Amino acid sequence: MRWVARALLALSVQPGGFTASQLAQHVRGQTSGVDSLYGPRQAAYDLQKFRGKELVCQMKSGRRYEILPAGLRTISALLLLRDQVLAPLLASTAEAHDNFAIAGGSTLLDRLYGELRGTMQQVLDHLGLAA
Repeated sequence: MRWVARALLALSVQPGGFTASQLAQHVRGQTSGVDSLYGPRQAAYDLQKFRGKELVCQMKSGRRYEILPAGLRTISALLLLRDQVLAPLLASTAEAHDNFAIAGGSTLLDRLYGELRGTMQQVLDHLGLAA
């Protein structure tokens, strides 16, 4: 679904919307042959899921779709959170030592990630999900 979301963002700038076939082609281009079976039928199914969440709508022409303004903001925010917040946090938990505790050489961003990591650890502990 991440590849579909990225493809939707890329196709959102097309005037006149996009088709399920165009979405499938864009997803296949991102996956570098990993999922060459992703076709228009799967793309149409995924579009229905995004339509159900009211992120994408079908245009009056019937076979073309467009991303709604709120959907564009939501998809962008989700991808940004995943790539810029969650991925670095998860990568930092795999390390045995605390890179964020370096006093003199750490940047503001490093310190903020350290605080966020500590807060996430507290949340996980409270939920009973931490090891």
